[in-house]
Amino acid sequence: MSRKKMTDTRQLRSINRAAILDLIRAEEPISRSQISARLGLSLPTVLRIVEELIEDDLVHAAGRQGNGLGRPGELLQFNGGAHWIASVDLGCPEMNGAVADLCGTVHLECQRPLQPGQGEANLENLFLLIQDLLDGLPESAPGRLRGIALGVPGANNTHDGVVIQSTYLGWEQLPICEQLFRKFHIPVYLESDIHIFTLGEHVFGAARDVNNFVCLTLGSKILAGLMIDGQLYPGHTFQAGLLGSTFPTPQALLEPPAPEGWLDRIASGPNLLRAARERTRDMDPASLPPLVDMLSVYQAADRGFPWARELIDPAMDAVAQMIANLTLILDPQVIVITGKAAGAGDFIRREVLTRLEGRLPSLPEIRISTLGTRSFVSGAAALVYRGAFAGD
Repeated sequence: MSRKKMTDTRQLRSINRAAILDLIRAEEPISRSQISARLGLSLPTVLRIVEELIEDDLVHAAGRQGNGLGRPGELLQFNGGAHWIASVDLGCPEMNGAVADLCGTVHLECQRPLQPGQGEANLENLFLLIQDLLDGLPESAPGRLRGIALGVPGANNTHDGVVIQSTYLGWEQLPICEQLFRKFHIPVYLESDIHIFTLGEHVFGAARDVNNFVCLTLGSKILAGLMIDGQLYPGHTFQAGLLGSTFPTPQALLEPPAPEGWLDRIASGPNLLRAARERTRDMDPASLPPLVDMLSVYQAADRGFPWARELIDPAMDAVAQMIANLTLILDPQVIVITGKAAGAGDFIRREVLTRLEGRLPSLPEIRISTLGTRSFVSGAAALVYRGAFAGD
């Protein structure tokens, strides 16, 4: 067999393996004959690949299903609970680390401080956080730890494992995957934080049944993860989805550039909370709800506090405009509100629909994350699963 044919055969086998494993994971329990029928693969091909997956401990038997005709077929189940991942979310006020299995179940969590713009300090704290996670692994886990998933805000070359630029972390052209692999000898998978949220919603959450959707987070920054035909779309320079830097008015184009985007100034969580505390500084504390985070401001607006509505109304105007533009450009099937904003998701959806219904040719369905803040860990599990197993 020629080298080209051997390469083509390996690629086809990898594609079939990924398709079979994905189908088992998504529709377990399922039989070999059902896999063959669903994917249009020959039964011998399915039998051969399934045996490999069983040997790799990725799939196991889950009983038998009979149809009254002949021998009952053995059912198969994804064995994600037998494999572990470590994840680190670097897009928060602090570094959030977790150990989970490939089903997205969290078994351990810990934090380390983040120092905005302090690259060396943040790198050292990342090393310490990962060591904390490794030290806290259950006894059965170390030999089954399949990878470390990093969610880094900013522009990342995910193919080469390089942080191109993350102003928040103070990193530029940092070969983070190589550095971590040299230190811990564990495969490292790099993605932007919003893309990991998006993977989590696609594999485990509110977008499991769609391949074309937008994942929207209204946190410390306003970001969108774009899933097109089941694949993440990072953009030509790995910066797609920086919605907080969009220009909501023509006047914004005339202003000098600033580190903080225009939409972030109006509608990001920290700015809403800061403005709410400033607006209520001279009010009677007994008449105010506790203002502890961005959700507090949304909840106050939902309860009809005038000062909260004065802040939330222009924020929702800008968010609705942004969703309208996304809809007209991408025509997604679904928009998922994820991250901390999911806690106010019903309110946000209602405000957006009030502004947009009847104004566009069609509106995508707006769904609220079923995972909430856990969508990051779920996405990290999906990232390692895809890199370590599905494409083998």
